[in-house]
Amino acid sequence: MRSIKRKKNGSSFRVLSTSTKNIGNIALIKPLLDSIGIAKIIDDYCPMERDVDGITNGEAIEVLVLNRLTSPTPIVHVEEWARQYALQETFGISPDEVNDDRLRRALDAIYPKIEFIEADAAIKMMTRYKIRLELLHFDSTSLYFEGEYEESDLLRLGYSRDKKAGTKQVNLTLDVDAKEGMPVFHTTHEGNKVDPHMALENLEKIRERLHPNRLIMVGDRGEIDGDVALKIHADNGFDFIAAVKMTEKTKELVLSIPDDAFKQISISGTESGQYLAYDAGGNAIKYSASKDQPKRELDARGIVVLSRRKARQDKERRDKAISEIETKLNEIKRKLNKRHYKDKDFVAKKLAALFEEKERYAKHAHLFRINLKTAKKILTRNGSRRETVEFLSLSYSIDKQKLESDSRFDGKYVLSTTLPDWSAERIVESYRTRYIVESRIRNMKSEVKVRPVFLHDQNRIASLVFMSILALMVYSLLEILARRSGIMTVWGRNKNPVTARQLMFVFATVTLVRHRLKDGSDIRIVEDLLPTQRLVLNKLEFASPKSYIG
Repeated sequence: MRSIKRKKNGSSFRVLSTSTKNIGNIALIKPLLDSIGIAKIIDDYCPMERDVDGITNGEAIEVLVLNRLTSPTPIVHVEEWARQYALQETFGISPDEVNDDRLRRALDAIYPKIEFIEADAAIKMMTRYKIRLELLHFDSTSLYFEGEYEESDLLRLGYSRDKKAGTKQVNLTLDVDAKEGMPVFHTTHEGNKVDPHMALENLEKIRERLHPNRLIMVGDRGEIDGDVALKIHADNGFDFIAAVKMTEKTKELVLSIPDDAFKQISISGTESGQYLAYDAGGNAIKYSASKDQPKRELDARGIVVLSRRKARQDKERRDKAISEIETKLNEIKRKLNKRHYKDKDFVAKKLAALFEEKERYAKHAHLFRINLKTAKKILTRNGSRRETVEFLSLSYSIDKQKLESDSRFDGKYVLSTTLPDWSAERIVESYRTRYIVESRIRNMKSEVKVRPVFLHDQNRIASLVFMSILALMVYSLLEILARRSGIMTVWGRNKNPVTARQLMFVFATVTLVRHRLKDGSDIRIVEDLLPTQRLVLNKLEFASPKSYIG
């Protein structure tokens, strides 16, 4: 045994045992959860039954959010996580209260109220932290699940953005504020639903739950089709900025513009001269309702953009694809008239499979002229006997005219908008911030780690996805507040804005030490914070863990 001294009177006590628990990112997350009041919002919609002891549904979901932002684990292991982290000391919740059965019941309870809870949380965050919802990026992604899930209507086979073909998935859309990157809403969809259908449902729910007076939706070419464009602008009076699919009409528009008609525009964060644009006017792009809808049309302004960097990349990608295709064609040529390659049908299938092997090969298949034919030649055997033998020959060439035509599209893309007064520069700048929503989707799949999911009830899966979105909202809010406070990167010499990932790495070491004394009492001590940790908490105006751990 050894002795330690109490600071009050200098007297000493005998320490029987010492143990530690992680505080880690709780020091960053607890102040935000307390400020937003997620538990109260949930409990208002999903109150507990009378005379039921234990934690509330709101507290249970807050624990899951906290778990996702400290050390993400499957629900069945959250109780063990709670024993390793200072959950009881910081939130007053014992590990026994967060067993998997209790957490699953909380997921069941919130399912019918997900949209209301999310909207209230988003409005609370936007109001409390003065986040203005005007320019909104929306994007779609998929989450795959391993297993059969035969009884699920939500989990379906569909186009996998995770490149996990053959696995069932759920699709979701995410809406993110364009200025600071705050996620404000999401919708969950069947795994086989296509992007425009998801966008329509997403838009309707945003209008119902968030009640925006003005909104500018920014979407990629896969999200905004004729039905979505009409819904946004004609039906709801909102505006949009969208990339346009490169259809034949779009290609005609691009080819009609001589290169010297493009005007240089200034885009923040890029070198001068990197971006040029041509304003094609207010009726350059025409949207039409789908065939199963009443006939309606919408004229939109078109902006043709030329990015010099993208032009270089397009050329490099095309040259690389052509080189790879030529290498594979030459491999087939070397194998001709040997074994299976004596069969013309077999070789033809191999050629077809080559261009289906990769998306970039299929994209450039039209550039190749391939000639596979059967020829005959006469062989002389034993000096006199002549024999006619059939053999295959393969030749190919690149269509220079088509190659030249393709090169005219290098670096160019078309944006459409219903904003008549915005400059081309502002429209391009606003569209380029789509990286924000894409980065939030990456955050959700990496830092928050929505997967793996070991649930089979589809309502619980939808609730767990929503809980991960709540965690993403808190994660993003931490990053926003840190950047507002002027915190730059917390390591290295770069003066880049700090990220939530960096902050959580720095705070992962915060530890609670517990001394068990001979008289049966405990002394709990938060180890001294590092200078960087103290600086961050001061900048964010967050309380030190010492203030709420007795």
